[in-house]
Amino acid sequence: MKIVLVLLGWLITGSCWAQTGGYDYIGKFKNGRAEVMKNGFYGIIDVDGIVVVEPIYDHIGKFKDGKALVMKNGFYGIIDFDGLEVVKPLYDHIGKFKKGRAKVMKGGKYGIIDSDGLEIVPL
Repeated sequence: MKIVLVLLGWLITGSCWAQTGGYDYIGKFKNGRAEVMKNGFYGIIDVDGIVVVEPIYDHIGKFKDGKALVMKNGFYGIIDFDGLEVVKPLYDHIGKFKKGRAKVMKGGKYGIIDSDGLEIVPL
């Protein structure tokens, strides 16, 4: 009965709250990926239920240009569409990318990174 309710909820809303031992939440699928939550941490699965990003993050932002902002232990980083950490979660803040560059802050010091996570202007 619980599985039927979960499936019905997913069919109606495009997302569902898991009622059994799996995920606490499964978001809407977009571009073949959905955000999931397990034990208070977020990850990403594909349409086949394969884990793309383990649920280890405090927050995962929306993907833009194949990359998403993530937060882990209070620090920000960036993952790509395949779940690889392009920028390790080391920064107190990461600004929006403009022309392939973003402002970053750590410990009150500012720098600039490129879209591959390389520090163009070191902290």
